[in-house]
Amino acid sequence: MNLRVFFLGRERAISVGGKKLKARQWPGSDIFVAEDGSFLLPRWRGVEEGETPYQRRQKKWSSKELTYIAYPQGLLSALRSRQLALFQARILGPTYEQAMEVFKQEVRGVIIVEETMDPREISSELLHKLRQFGFVFLRARKPGVKEAMVKILFLFQDRATGLNVGAMLARTVAVTDRLRERLLGMYAWVREYSAQEKILYTLRAEVLEVIRQAEVQMSSLCRNPAIVRGGGSKKTQRLVIDRLTTLSMRIEPLRFIQPFSYWMAFVMEDFDELLQALETQDFVLARALIERILFSISLKNIQGSFDRLLLRIGQDAIIKRLSWNNYASWTASLAARMKSLVSEERRVNLRKKVCWEIGEALEEASQEASTRRRLVTFKTAVKRAYALL
Repeated sequence: MNLRVFFLGRERAISVGGKKLKARQWPGSDIFVAEDGSFLLPRWRGVEEGETPYQRRQKKWSSKELTYIAYPQGLLSALRSRQLALFQARILGPTYEQAMEVFKQEVRGVIIVEETMDPREISSELLHKLRQFGFVFLRARKPGVKEAMVKILFLFQDRATGLNVGAMLARTVAVTDRLRERLLGMYAWVREYSAQEKILYTLRAEVLEVIRQAEVQMSSLCRNPAIVRGGGSKKTQRLVIDRLTTLSMRIEPLRFIQPFSYWMAFVMEDFDELLQALETQDFVLARALIERILFSISLKNIQGSFDRLLLRIGQDAIIKRLSWNNYASWTASLAARMKSLVSEERRVNLRKKVCWEIGEALEEASQEASTRRRLVTFKTAVKRAYALL
């Protein structure tokens, strides 16, 4: 795959939050990248019509209900959103499927045999299952699942009102219908999200490979006699310049993809100065610029740790098991690492010095994780550090 292919497509105007943004489409997908490097992913947002699952299935979706969600932090943020959505589906899907089976088999069995849904007559095991499903359904945002919860409550109320067994069994059918509706909807978007995740994952792999190759080639140049001692023939020096020109062309497309565009602006300036220094045979400056580029790349590579942390937090939030001690240790370690790079950052004279500020934001996040443990405040501090890289 060639990243430059991404920018050969025709520009389109995409509506995001009432605004029209110029964007280019990744070939063979429904993913767009805006001019500022934000990623735009599609989402259907329409009013659910009808009071029953059957009536809601009759809805004809209009193209006007297709919207796009912008991810200003770009590729990695968009990928993380799909990873978390699919993770949530893997957690909830089996729960809904299990709930359907319980209502089709166990609950109906109790009603038929006992002719009631009296909690005193239900086994503790079944009562525990119903209670668990209730907690899951209460957190649901979809109307169909909330309706299922209401129907469950009515089942328990029916025993006091003397509702006949047939009517009570009809309640269980209504519950399973709504759960089936939710599962079918989930299966539909899981297919779409899985396809998008694969494309985003492939694109990330391509970007990371471009950066890795740039690091390898720049490290090789550090040992090249034409750079180290300013030796070698003019032909050798011209080959070095040509290699660097090819490398700069290969990494240039990263300027159009967040979260790399801001960083790439400085890297490309260093590349331009490096090529000029080699043309004028200023090898002292050339060596200094190569060191700066290598440090800048190593700094950018740390961003992967932030992505893994944010993904872990999102997954823990979905399963309601936040690991605050782990987050505190993780961010404290990253903070110490960033502050340890301050002297090196100063030595290579990085165009924009960020290590100390990132370290401060991470220390703030670590302190929050250790004391007050407010998730929004914690994530805000981590994302502030993330945006500086």
